[in-house]
Amino acid sequence: MKFQFQPKKIYQDSLIVVPIFKNLKEELLKEKFPDLSIPDSLFSAKKDSEYVFPFDGKLVLVLGLGTEPSYKEVETAFRRILAKKGDMVKNHVILDFPDSFGPSLVEA
Repeated sequence: MKFQFQPKKIYQDSLIVVPIFKNLKEELLKEKFPDLSIPDSLFSAKKDSEYVFPFDGKLVLVLGLGTEPSYKEVETAFRRILAKKGDMVKNHVILDFPDSFGPSLVEA
């Protein structure tokens, strides 16, 4: 018998999207999820990489932005991921920016 985890059926209230820079991956993940370790084989934080997992009753998607993305690259990454994973949430998408993100990237 084969079991599959289908998060979109369990966590339909909201999807939390956390953008991560490749060069700050470990620090940013520890800031947001202190007790969680995500191996590089699952999430590299390279541009357009992603990893979805449940955390505190919510569905979290960490989104790799690569190293030093421009405003346009950040905007494109969010549009791309919402088009690709939009079916995972019906009500809310929460963008949870790490404290180290500057105002210009948050505006994207």
